[in-house]
This record gives sequence, structure tokens and C-alpha cells, in this order.
Amino acid sequence: SFEKNNSFWIVFANDSLVSTEIVLKVKERKNEIIVVRYGKQYVKISNYEYCIDCNSLTDYFKLFASLKESEINISRIIHLWSLNNTTAKVEYNPENINYIQEVGFFSLLNIAKAIEKERINKELEIIVFSNNIVEIIGGDLINPIGATIFGPVRVIPQEFANVSCRLVDIDNKYIDKYVLELFANNINKNVAYRNGIRWEEDYMHSNIQISA
Repeated sequence: SFEKNNSFWIVFANDSLVSTEIVLKVKERKNEIIVVRYGKQYVKISNYEYCIDCNSLTDYFKLFASLKESEINISRIIHLWSLNNTTAKVEYNPENINYIQEVGFFSLLNIAKAIEKERINKELEIIVFSNNIVEIIGGDLINPIGATIFGPVRVIPQEFANVSCRLVDIDNKYIDKYVLELFANNINKNVAYRNGIRWEEDYMHSNIQISA
């Protein structure tokens, strides 16, 4: 049985090495973890593990309805489905493009729809992990197809006043630092890690010269 007052993290995990390591290290520090993996259909494996079809909006609805029925207090969603093991540039082909959008962009949209359907109105943070979808230091852009995930990351907080959302783009080299990112509070900026260095997204004022 669950302690009703405890805050749970919902971790959308896959079988990549970095996702597996992050889940293990998070479990060392926090007991209230529910892991969601993708498969062919919705299955509640246990109170702490689910499997859903990432293409089925109905499965997302079933998942969040089950969590609500169990009176789970969700405080954070960790989305690791976009992570992979590759260090080579992702090939442009229909299969890769479709898969990357299914587990990234469309998965986040479905999560947002489920949040709306279940009328979750408590404060909720969504932290989305990705692999090298932006170029930071030159030569480190290996998965530009995944950059569409920025769309829901930026839009979801505008649609839900109680939900914050940020992106952590990683290079799979320093697992401990990525885990620390999960336990940091009051951070709203998108960040990237390259060779152990943490980069924050920021904006600069620029004067645009308009020629006559």
C-alpha cells in the first residue's frame, strides 16, 4: 500500500544503458518511484511498474487513471524515453524519424492530455532527458531529429499553470551529474551537459537594425 502523503516520481524509462543507470541511482535516494516502460499494450505489472503502448493515448489515460485511483501524489515526471546508447549521428530514415517522434514529441503531448483529463492541479515538474539534440561545443549534434521535443517542453507550462517543464540534453558520460540535476529544486532553465560541463540556456537582448 502507498503512503498517501508521500510525493511520487513517475519515471518513463527505456532499456538504454543511461536510462537504466539513472533509474538505479534515483532508487538509491528515493523510494517513491513508479517506472513506466513502453511495450505493446497497457499492463500494470505491480504498484510500482507499468507498461504502455507509447502510441496509444488510451494507454496514457489508463496509466494516469490508475495512479489517481491509487491516490498517488505525483510531484515529478522524469521522461527518459528519448535516451539511447548511440554516440554516432542518428540516420535520417522514416523508421528513425517516426520512432524518435513517438517516444519524444508525441509522448509528451499524450502525457499533457492525460494530465488534463485527470485534472491534476497540484504543482508538477516534468524533466525531459535527451541525447545531443542541440549543438553546444561544435560537433556534438548527433540527434537533430529529436529537437522537436522542445515544442512540448516550452508549450506545456503555458497551457498548465501548475506544471513546469525543462529539458536536460546529455552526452551519456556523467550519470551522477545527471542524477543530481533531478534532485535540484527551483530550476526552470533548459540545460545541456557536454564532457561534464553544465550549460544553461539563456537569452540576450539584441538590437535589430532595420535598413530603410
